[in-house]
Amino acid sequence: PERAHQRSPRADGVLARVRQAPSLHAMHAMLAKTRGALQAGKTIVGHWHCVGSPLLAETVTATTDYDVLVVDCQHGQIDAPLAMSIMASVRAPTAPWVRLRDAQPSHIHHVLDAGALGVIAPLINTAEDAESLVRESSYPPRGTRSFGPLRAGLLAPDYFASADEAVCRWAMIETASALDNVDAIVAVEGITGVFIGPNDLSLALGVPPSSSPEHPAIVSAIKRIKEAAHRAGKKAGIFCGDGTYAGAMAADGFDFVIAGTDQGLLSAAGARELQAAREGSGGAETGRGDLPKGGY
Repeated sequence: PERAHQRSPRADGVLARVRQAPSLHAMHAMLAKTRGALQAGKTIVGHWHCVGSPLLAETVTATTDYDVLVVDCQHGQIDAPLAMSIMASVRAPTAPWVRLRDAQPSHIHHVLDAGALGVIAPLINTAEDAESLVRESSYPPRGTRSFGPLRAGLLAPDYFASADEAVCRWAMIETASALDNVDAIVAVEGITGVFIGPNDLSLALGVPPSSSPEHPAIVSAIKRIKEAAHRAGKKAGIFCGDGTYAGAMAADGFDFVIAGTDQGLLSAAGARELQAAREGSGGAETGRGDLPKGGY
């Protein structure tokens, strides 16, 4: 009986390779796809996840080539345990990022410990807000992040050594104050770049919300933010309501674009397939034009 529980050297070697698999196939592959692309001057394309389904997140990342999947903890119906389950379901080399609920230290620490390799912080209005984001997402001596990488530590044996450089930090520009302070925000050391929330930015400037804005005031503000980031040697990202607008923003020089949301894709695909079925059967069109595209 005692011999039955003994492992052979070969079995030990197999187990060692399995335990190393996250390092070989997850974190480093994710970083190569995202940070590597950004450093090479390429545009990365993200998928916005707000419905809160690990299976849907896994399906999207197993069958497409998105660079990142952003878990929306601000407007999506997603709490901390569910966010971790969603991130665990993301297939490498797609990287799991989180749009934070807020920029409170405990929330930043929590999502990073759960395995987020990027954070998008809402309502960054000043350079001090951006400095706090960098500080709370970095271990000492650079910052004040508490040590406890519950799941993140499984991504790679060298997680602690590489965590500060691995995490992408995006400051959302979505208010009039942030627009006024954009030059100071992009000058903050440690910020990867700024990320435009066009809906809230539109509202802040007195324009109806749009995730594919055409109003001259918003188009001008978007250009101003992008150029400020690039002057400072930082990256510029933007939320886009669909792939068409995302492609236009990528062509315009944005480094990071979102090509729609899971809710928007499901709505559009459902309406399309239903219309095809109705047309084939001679029935009336029943698509719902009032359903949200998905823009947050």
